[in-house]
Amino acid sequence: MPLVLIGFISAAIWLLIGNSAENSSRNEQSRDLADTNQAVALIPVSPFGCEGVIFPKVRAHEAREAIDGYWTPSASDVEMLERQLPEFLRTQYSAYGVEKVSTITAYLPKYRRQYVGILEDGSRQIFVNFLLPNDPLDKDWRRNFVVVTDGGFYYWRVYYNLDRQQFHHFSVNGDA
Repeated sequence: MPLVLIGFISAAIWLLIGNSAENSSRNEQSRDLADTNQAVALIPVSPFGCEGVIFPKVRAHEAREAIDGYWTPSASDVEMLERQLPEFLRTQYSAYGVEKVSTITAYLPKYRRQYVGILEDGSRQIFVNFLLPNDPLDKDWRRNFVVVTDGGFYYWRVYYNLDRQQFHHFSVNGDA
């Protein structure tokens, strides 16, 4: 009986030490991945004087928007999108109301932007996250993707199909 008990205790200790080492290794790998992501800086852009950052392909997963994959938009891709944005917003009056869309349009130059390249059905899309600079929680927007679930016109997003040069899936956060 004592040999069985010693064997059981030895096995339990081995499992604990083995799992502890394995978990420690996993934690180090997770930390290394996070450090790697942070080491890859976001790309600052200023389309038409607006503040924005492009998420490189290796960090685009932070937006959790991928369908088929990711890619890194260029500054000229962003400028093309921004050039067409005001006209697109004018087409949204009936869906979102003149007041809300007019407010967004009036504040358009002040919004901070986060651009994420995604691949969907073989076409290049740019997902754009818009944030008005009002919340201390957004202070790291140049380093991390920002997710906000309310806030009204302060936070909205849109997709732009670069290949077709068309916007889609415009959405404005609800008011809490």
